[in-house]
Amino acid sequence: MRIFVPTFLLSLWITGCPPKPVDINHTPIHRVNQPEWIPRPKQDPKYYQGVGISPFTKDLDTSIKLAKQKAIFELASQIAVTVQGSIVDSVWEGMGISKEFIEQVIKTSVKNQALPELEIVDTWVKPPKSEVYVYVRLKKQTYEKYNQKRKETALRCALQYLSDGDVEYQKTNFGLALQYYLTAFYYSRFLLGDFNEVEYPPYSG
Repeated sequence: MRIFVPTFLLSLWITGCPPKPVDINHTPIHRVNQPEWIPRPKQDPKYYQGVGISPFTKDLDTSIKLAKQKAIFELASQIAVTVQGSIVDSVWEGMGISKEFIEQVIKTSVKNQALPELEIVDTWVKPPKSEVYVYVRLKKQTYEKYNQKRKETALRCALQYLSDGDVEYQKTNFGLALQYYLTAFYYSRFLLGDFNEVEYPPYSG
């Protein structure tokens, strides 16, 4: 039997050790004047941007780390909104999946993935050491290329595990087949916004 599986269901935000952010900041973090990117940097169509704020503590490194995490969280939210906007309501309804569920999956998957070539643009400690601000950004083009590669890898892995599961199922090795199917599902959880159809099993002529 041949079925068509939308690539909407066949990929994974492949996780791993996140790339180290690139610190392009050459300005002292302790300075009197508030940076112009506070409270929000100017919109730039080439970048996703985020600003994070953390209370100042005795451990400056911890405060900076927390502010950076919040900035990345905000940046990831922008990516999630972009992905949500690419999905048509009729597709949600046709697949019997609620809009709210998809929005939550998008936000969770984007925020949990490693963002490539993330730039730490600036860090500022507000006098008199009351708050820490961190400004990060990520090139949209860089993210799109990186994300496409992850999709292709995830699709390939999901289809392979589906095939392995079918082989074991035919051999009546149901337990092993189930493991393969679950692994394929693991690779297929988080691709959203891509509705090209993939033929499975591949047509042989």
